[in-house]
Amino acid sequence: MQSVMILEDDQNLAAGIKLALSGDDIDFTLIETIKDAKMLW
Repeated sequence: MQSVMILEDDQNLAAGIKLALSGDDIDFTLIETIKDAKMLW
């Protein structure tokens, strides 16, 4: 399983990126701010 963090403040764009890259073995985390990304990284 691969994990991908998408850091994007535009929720529609993030959803589109997730949809374009989606696959059975990929787990996505959608993050809107750098602060939140740093807390999860």
